[in-house]
Amino acid sequence: MHYKRYEILLPLRYNTGEQIESEKFQITHNELMEKFGALSKDFIEVSGYWYYQGIVYIDKLHRWRLDVTKLFF
Repeated sequence: MHYKRYEILLPLRYNTGEQIESEKFQITHNELMEKFGALSKDFIEVSGYWYYQGIVYIDKLHRWRLDVTKLFF
């Protein structure tokens, strides 16, 4: 069976700097498990950097992975 891997980077904070509620991560986890039946998570902190209107923003993220069969795409 052939799989395709997708990585999802989830920010840990809103743009306002407030921490994202843990319940939202649990909802996302449940939805992905229901849809795809498997999920891998890294709880190391990933840094993302991006520009917007000349300002550099730095995000702290968690990386989640999905390995899905051809049946889903």
